[in-house]
Amino acid sequence: MSDAVEINWAKVKNIFEGTTRRMQENPGRPAIGAPKATVRVIRERLFEATAEGHTFQIDEPVARGGSGLAPSPMAYFSASAAACLASHITQSAAFMDVPFTALEVDATVLWDNRRKFNIANLEQAALGLIFHIDLRSDTPKDKLIEMLKHAEDGCYASDVVRNKTP
Repeated sequence: MSDAVEINWAKVKNIFEGTTRRMQENPGRPAIGAPKATVRVIRERLFEATAEGHTFQIDEPVARGGSGLAPSPMAYFSASAAACLASHITQSAAFMDVPFTALEVDATVLWDNRRKFNIANLEQAALGLIFHIDLRSDTPKDKLIEMLKHAEDGCYASDVVRNKTP
């Protein structure tokens, strides 16, 4: 695991509490998030993506017809899911006064390719999303578990795969 984290716990807690207060003032008003990315094809399986003012490349490994010049779409998806949960763990830790000194989240997305290639009649290809969390904290285990449940419940990536999403 890398060096200890640098988190301004009061800042993160204030952001969480401020957002909660704003939404409580208008509980009937939807609070919708809608991140957007635009992707254009460069060649074969190499793409350029733009999201939130940042531009980056996406490619497939050579074995799947790409050039291997950048992470694959599913690698970005896995990284995004891990970052989403890490973000929500940080928010929940600040909100619930559960400081930590280090955090790493691994995400693995599993799917069965037989559906894509019409080899098997499967309802869906996705088999699951596995998170491995390495968290360093002096907080008692029961409070850590409570905080992690709160974080996963708030994680949008977990929610997308946990529930049937249109």
